[in-house]
Amino acid sequence: MLLGASGLTRAYSAAAALAVQNAKIQCFCQAVRLQITMDYPLYGKVTYILPDFGILEVSSQFSDQVTLCLDIKKETHPLLEARLTELSCGTIRTEVLMEHYADFASVSPALPQVLL
Repeated sequence: MLLGASGLTRAYSAAAALAVQNAKIQCFCQAVRLQITMDYPLYGKVTYILPDFGILEVSSQFSDQVTLCLDIKKETHPLLEARLTELSCGTIRTEVLMEHYADFASVSPALPQVLL
């Protein structure tokens, strides 16, 4: 089936409108993949403060201790480390696994309506 100029315009317009409608805004930032290991009694306290730091939880493992793997913005990482040290009197162990870029749109403040 061949489309004329007006048919092509309608087809491409509909496809472009559908693409824009389904597009998601992403907010990629420099991130640190951090592994946190702690005793069970600290787990509740740690999970209570984590949302204040805008983290993305990657995984969690429960054995004799709790191990959380999460992504945090690179500039916020030192603040979280200090807060964990303060909270646990230095008993929580942290390890930076890697630095990369991660999408923090799900935990970032609301984006201006102009962008939506």
